Formats: sequence, structure tokens, C-alpha cells
Amino acid sequence: MFTKLKSILIENFDWIKKNNIIYNSKINEDLGFDSISLINLQILIEDNFEIRFNPMEDDITEIFDSIDSLISFIEKKKNE
Repeated sequence: MFTKLKSILIENFDWIKKNNIIYNSKINEDLGFDSISLINLQILIEDNFEIRFNPMEDDITEIFDSIDSLISFIEKKKNE
């Protein structure tokens, strides 16, 4: 899961360097995401992992806090 997410980040967001992505990287502070890039990341995750975010139930601010929280969310959704 981490490797696939890391590949998505590197391939789609040219400012992110491979070595900057670790499990506890903060998506906004460490990786430099703004609101527009977060929307793009959400779409990429939905397409690549075949899951959907539910804006009524899913706390996007928690999910997109760190790489670790994002991976946990994806795993949870894949197991539903």
C-alpha cells in the first residue's frame, strides 16, 4: 500500500521528492499540498484504489493529515 501510494505521489506531483515520503510525513506541512492538490490526490486515490470518499461520513482533515492516516483509511475502505 505504501509503495503504491508513494508511486502515485511521485508520478503526479512533481514537487515531491521520493526521499521526502515516509510513513509519518504530514501531507500539508511536509509534502506541500494545498487545497487544490488535495482534491487531485483524492481523485487519484479513488481511481487507483477503487474506493470512494464519503463527504458526509469521512473526516477529510483527519484522513489527509499524514501518509500513515491516509494508508489506514485506504485499508479500512478496501476491507469494507
